Amino acid sequence: MKIFLSAMMLISVLSSHAQNEDDKTNSINGEDRIFLHGGIERTYKIYRPKNLPSNAPMVFLLHGQGSSNRWTYITGFNELSEKYGFLAVYPQSHKKEARLDGALAKQTGMPQHLIPMFEKIAECQKGELFSFMAMDFSCKSNGIGVTRVVMWNETNEDSLFDGQSDIAFLTSLGSTLQENFQID
Repeated sequence: MKIFLSAMMLISVLSSHAQNEDDKTNSINGEDRIFLHGGIERTYKIYRPKNLPSNAPMVFLLHGQGSSNRWTYITGFNELSEKYGFLAVYPQSHKKEARLDGALAKQTGMPQHLIPMFEKIAECQKGELFSFMAMDFSCKSNGIGVTRVVMWNETNEDSLFDGQSDIAFLTSLGSTLQENFQID
């Protein structure tokens, strides 16, 4: 009986050690990780394949407007990462508050796709709520709309939001991950 118990204990220790070795390689996969950038805690997920070569590329997978990195994480890129040997990075945008003046609809150089939104804001009355382009707005005063939305900035026009550049965040995150994973 002592031999049986000793053998079972040895098997248990060896199997848990083998599992831990695998966990060391991929324990970071899928977890929310925190990256402090510009005083704001930003989160991201990564998928590191079991055999990540030193010359591996990093592929950034950005979620859509109003979505999250939880959705992009399950889209099949982890399997592609294993097959083709790249580090898959799933950064999370953050809610941005935009205070928008409807008068901007008449501003020279305003992108055409934004003009209808600003025209709608220009017509809004204090206290009114409305949705436009997957964003919910509340009118704080006549012609002034405020929205909070999870999105990536299409351009580097961060003055409309919280002043934090998504481009600078992604660049900084990429540099840090390149160093952490010793990717050339």
